[in-house]
Amino acid sequence: MSPSTSTGRPTTPRRRSDGTSTTAGAASSGRATAGKARTKPNNQSRNKSAARRDDRRGFRPEGGSTAASNFAPKKPSVIAIEVGPDNGFVKLGVPANLAGIIAAGGVTEPFSIQSVTLPDSLAGRDVLGQGRTGSGKTLAFALPLIARLATTKVARQANRPRALILVPTRELASQVAAVIDPLATACGLRV
Repeated sequence: MSPSTSTGRPTTPRRRSDGTSTTAGAASSGRATAGKARTKPNNQSRNKSAARRDDRRGFRPEGGSTAASNFAPKKPSVIAIEVGPDNGFVKLGVPANLAGIIAAGGVTEPFSIQSVTLPDSLAGRDVLGQGRTGSGKTLAFALPLIARLATTKVARQANRPRALILVPTRELASQVAAVIDPLATACGLRV
């Protein structure tokens, strides 16, 4: 004879996914279950330490590192070389320390867009330039920006941006940051 519940209905043993068996039948309230085993409520079945997820920026679980830090670009070491007054960037008015950083990267003569825009942008005038990929546009706007920020004696507010560069994609933003970072580091600025 098979076991029965208080209502007289027969119960059938059911096997859970964890290997334990339960009996499905009438619930304690007198209603019959639809063949499903009763389980713990969601909040009790979870591991308490794994239930909390921390999405704060820079959060590192104990003993580990964030996945983003594994792919973060390494900080480049800033090495400037001595440049003379015959350097193409120095002739355009770029400060010698910035020209030395650029020369250390292998660029000693400005591209055409840089030759046209740098004198005006270093003088503080607005400039609009258009060029193909790889034509030197990033340095054309980055050099005057870094030179201006490095020489301005305005009192800085802590943790406030002093410049904002808008680009359409995250990939382009990381490329622009990679170009600007060595220049800013040489001048004592953060990117």
